[in-house]
Amino acid sequence: MEIKHNGSDKMADCVSKVELSVSCTDLLDKDVGSKSDPLCVLLQKTGGDSWTELGRTERLKNTSSPSFSQRLRLDYHFETVQNLKLGVYDIDNSTSDLGDDDYLGGVELTLGQIVSSKTLTRPLELKKGKPAGKGTITVTAEEIKDNRAIELELEAKNLDKKDTFGKSDPFLEIFKQGDDGKWQLVHRTEVVKNNLNPCWKKFCVPLQTFCSSDLERPLKVDCSDHDSDGSHDLIGSFTTKVSELQKAAQGSPVQFDCIHPEKQKKKKSYKNSGVVSVKNCKLATQYTFLDYVMGGCQINFTVGIDFTGSNGDPRSPNSLHYMVRQAAPGFALNFNPLTPPTAKIYIELDIRYHPVEGTAGSWEGHDFLGVEDEKDESALVIRNDGFVDPESQRTVARPDQVEREARRLGRSLVRTGDEDDDDDDDDYDDDLMDMEASDIILTPLLSRCRPLSRSVVAGTPRVQSFQV
Repeated sequence: MEIKHNGSDKMADCVSKVELSVSCTDLLDKDVGSKSDPLCVLLQKTGGDSWTELGRTERLKNTSSPSFSQRLRLDYHFETVQNLKLGVYDIDNSTSDLGDDDYLGGVELTLGQIVSSKTLTRPLELKKGKPAGKGTITVTAEEIKDNRAIELELEAKNLDKKDTFGKSDPFLEIFKQGDDGKWQLVHRTEVVKNNLNPCWKKFCVPLQTFCSSDLERPLKVDCSDHDSDGSHDLIGSFTTKVSELQKAAQGSPVQFDCIHPEKQKKKKSYKNSGVVSVKNCKLATQYTFLDYVMGGCQINFTVGIDFTGSNGDPRSPNSLHYMVRQAAPGFALNFNPLTPPTAKIYIELDIRYHPVEGTAGSWEGHDFLGVEDEKDESALVIRNDGFVDPESQRTVARPDQVEREARRLGRSLVRTGDEDDDDDDDDYDDDLMDMEASDIILTPLLSRCRPLSRSVVAGTPRVQSFQV
């Protein structure tokens, strides 16, 4: 046991957080009359021909040479070959499904290749290895060592007018200087329409991303006029570093002249093309889950255990989950798991009563939550053991749908157990049809509920049988 423990510690030291930045050149144009609207997706091979999406960048409009500001983060396991796929798509709709979008090309490689190269450029390929024109993709890897982030509030005054029939539509792009001397995009603000005195929304960027955690690393800020066709006009730019930005405070901004290099060369009297002000700059710590655990954070859990098919038919007296038709000794009520609702509990979400199915409560009751302070965090824990109603082929939504529903309701969700039981009775579980997440009722309990209800499972579907 001691040897295994030491080995796991050594293995843990071989895991690092890395961040990938992506840019492309000469993408295929799939849109009629304009350029493509590219987005990049990162996938990791999980076995066989299966790929799991790890993240995606933002979508950029009308550009064949995008530089994405959204970074892609993942764990780098030194001892493991991590096969990755980067795919670039032309996005022309608002759906998250990429099946109806044009594929502009992709590349398969390992994370080890990216990390060892730091910056890796590959030609894009279509399906079956066909070249995607002259398109290329460049990936840069950087290890994340700093959990700090920089918060900035920026505004500008008296910017140059760039539009013929209006003012300018300004936005900012912030670059850091890489070890190779090249500028890398780290953040792009929103566009402020028709305004020469814009005030951009406050934003927060990890310090590792923003300046590689080096407060003296050179930064470049470009202020440009946004054009819908992608041909943005430079208004002006300036260089700085985080140590200079930190001088800004509430009521005492730091100002920078926005300089257009061509205008500066032509006019001796040229002063600037506007002034960009840093209203506020603050370094903040982004705490990890481990930080909360080590800091003494306590979470209350509501635990639900579903009925497992491996224990036999619940209608049989020999089953460990036999449906008792009468109240058992020591129980006030014994709600049969597949019978119609016979009890109601008061829930926190929408201040209404909802039926609870498939649960049993003791007479004394036990307060699993113990929520006395409304600020306490609560979570729903589901123990999955693969129960299937022999008389019904309906099942609750799969974990990803349950997770989205729990998140929408502001609840944490923790799952334990295996998806499939070893018993042959569960072989047909995977063939069951999924239900919509809207068919799930998540019912966090309040401490003021009556004792019986406080022992009741706090996540129930509207159907008579369920698995998670």
